[in-house]
Amino acid sequence: MDFRYTANRIRRWSSLVGFFEALRFEVVWSCRPRRVHVRVPGYPNPLVIRGGSSDISVFEEVFMEGEFDICLPRETKLIIDGGANVGYSTAFFAHRYPKATVVAVEPSMENGSLLRANCEGFGNVTVIDGGLWPVSGFLRIANPDDAAWSFRCEPAEENQKGAFPAYSVEDLLRQVGHERCDLLKLDIEGAEEQLFADPRTWLPRVDAILVEVHGRGALAAIKAACPLSHWAQSDFGEKLFLLRRP
Repeated sequence: MDFRYTANRIRRWSSLVGFFEALRFEVVWSCRPRRVHVRVPGYPNPLVIRGGSSDISVFEEVFMEGEFDICLPRETKLIIDGGANVGYSTAFFAHRYPKATVVAVEPSMENGSLLRANCEGFGNVTVIDGGLWPVSGFLRIANPDDAAWSFRCEPAEENQKGAFPAYSVEDLLRQVGHERCDLLKLDIEGAEEQLFADPRTWLPRVDAILVEVHGRGALAAIKAACPLSHWAQSDFGEKLFLLRRP
């Protein structure tokens, strides 16, 4: 055990969860458990962190490094969390904007079960099993042997093994009965390139986008679809924040 690193994490986490909760986490974490529960003040349920995964780094990005600490209007009504993983971002948005509906879309069944557990106490969260894609249809995970946080989707036939539904932005808006999306958060492992290739049907109905960009092709598609004349752009950690200009 690296005691200096452990002491530093206890110090950092104490500002979020308090000293005794940070110390309890480190004691449990040092035993290399499969899962650890962490209670964050203000959140209805403890959040689950898996051992041997990227969960702990994602947890820190969301709750300690301000990866999603963006300014949205108080009257925010709808947030779509595309690629919600285990639900840290979903829980963050649901807590920050309690009057908004937060729709979490996640293709992995393992991630989805933890997503539901982490967001169980929020009445404003809707979880949808599937992938975000330019059009309705079916997808499958193209790299099932990789880590769950890095799953990429590819088109599939309905009867193919491992196929799951694909939802367009319009599908999601229709399902929750909203005309517009105040924030579209995207961490969809490269599928943003396909999504932004022809966004004419959905982009006019979105007011802000927070996207993790995977590759030059994806960045080029996003910038072509969201020119600076119409969208303000800024970096938030590993993500690009796009805000529609008035």
